[in-house]
Amino acid sequence: SLREAEVGEEVRAFLKRLGWKVYSLAQGRYTRQTPGLPDLWAMHPAGRPPFFVELKSETGHMSDDQREFQSLCLDAGIGHVVGGVAQVMAYLKRIGLLGA
Repeated sequence: SLREAEVGEEVRAFLKRLGWKVYSLAQGRYTRQTPGLPDLWAMHPAGRPPFFVELKSETGHMSDDQREFQSLCLDAGIGHVVGGVAQVMAYLKRIGLLGA
């Protein structure tokens, strides 16, 4: 199965092909960054709703901090996807930004 870094490359390439700007928030282990912040932030020049992506391989699991961040996003109506290309594709279809 793909490592998280490889999943990230696939997601970035997929979103860029669809015209999204993808900003990496991923950091090394020892940073001052707040724990739980997702790996990617995707924004579209046409003003489509931006969303976070928490990259996970098939075997990856979210930390408590990541789950808390996801919950806050969902409660506030902020897009938050966990996984890889398949999950991002499903999310975009669900919100009507990708054909079925």
